Amino acid sequence: MKIYYHDNEPSDSRLPHTTTPTLPASILAPLGIQYDLCPPNDVEESSIRDKVGDQPPSSVNAADLSREVPHLSNHYASDTITISPASMGEAYEAQINKFYQEHMHDDEEIRWILEGSGYFDVRDADDRWVRIEVQEGDVLILPAGIYHRFTVDEKNYIRAKRFFRGKPNWMALYRGEETEKSDVRKEYLSKRASGFPH
Repeated sequence: MKIYYHDNEPSDSRLPHTTTPTLPASILAPLGIQYDLCPPNDVEESSIRDKVGDQPPSSVNAADLSREVPHLSNHYASDTITISPASMGEAYEAQINKFYQEHMHDDEEIRWILEGSGYFDVRDADDRWVRIEVQEGDVLILPAGIYHRFTVDEKNYIRAKRFFRGKPNWMALYRGEETEKSDVRKEYLSKRASGFPH
């Protein structure tokens, strides 16, 4: 994983948009983001119930999650998505553009990267874009209410497992006056202001 401020240049979102220096992983926790590394072929074969029981994902430590990721389907809804021209056909470019529009969700976004690579951009407390480069084995948990966007990189391929509490909710809430007034956004801002106590 590599983290840095996005250069804000208006060119293709799939380019790295790198700035220097890179940022430490510790920048993520104050934004409510959890990260861990879990290579798909190195996962321990044990039940997640022993680790997290029926707790919602927000109370699950990312390290525990990453060790038990294949077994999350026993407790949460999950699916696998492949984003590529081959898998999406003519809809690929439109879908990439949709993912890259700034938005938030009412629920946490939990992603385990199985193959390929891409970028999650998230807003920091100063409203700057922080770019998180993800690749195979990365586990990322974005809190409800954080503004973000996603794109593949120049390889145009990523496959990821997605986890949800209960029934999947794909609704993207695009940034605007209504989202700023929403309870989810207000709760996120409150937690961010207090440093996301666990």
